Amino acid sequence: MKGFIYINLIIILVVVMMVTGVIVTINLHNNMKIQLRCDYFKAKYLAESGVEEVTDRIYEEVSAHIDSYLVKTKEHKLAYMNKKEKEYTPLDIHKYINKPFIEDIHNYNYKRLNMFNYVHDHEYEIITTYEPKYNGIIIESKGIYNRSKSKIQVIVELTKLEVDYYDENNIPIVKIKSPEIVEYKYIY
Repeated sequence: MKGFIYINLIIILVVVMMVTGVIVTINLHNNMKIQLRCDYFKAKYLAESGVEEVTDRIYEEVSAHIDSYLVKTKEHKLAYMNKKEKEYTPLDIHKYINKPFIEDIHNYNYKRLNMFNYVHDHEYEIITTYEPKYNGIIIESKGIYNRSKSKIQVIVELTKLEVDYYDENNIPIVKIKSPEIVEYKYIY
């Protein structure tokens, strides 16, 4: 009878240990998944921070170029009205706004390391290129946190000039369309 009790006790202990082992394993895997997901969200945030920083710099620099363009356009219009030439041609926006910006596009490529108070090593890297097909800039931002990575690609269309109407001197009144994000996608 004692042997029967010991065998049943051993079987019950083995079953309890197996169930405990399975529960612990499931919890460990679940915690690892949660931790990896948290790391991924931090990497995604880092990539988005990089994109936001670069787009802000682009808007500021293009805004300065637009201000310069408007001053030159005003001078050009006054010179046209004084000369009374037959036809007025607006200044080329590409020459005054987009071209200087495109020539300095390499200044937007950089890497930032450990800029936040995160526990693990983290970084984001920005790569910018000009794409004539879109008349825009392609920004690729890669965020890395711990072992997780996230990559974002953004296409920013550069400044455009649109003729709104003509004034009484037959001079076109133009609208300057600021740069805008035309595509924002996560690359997996």
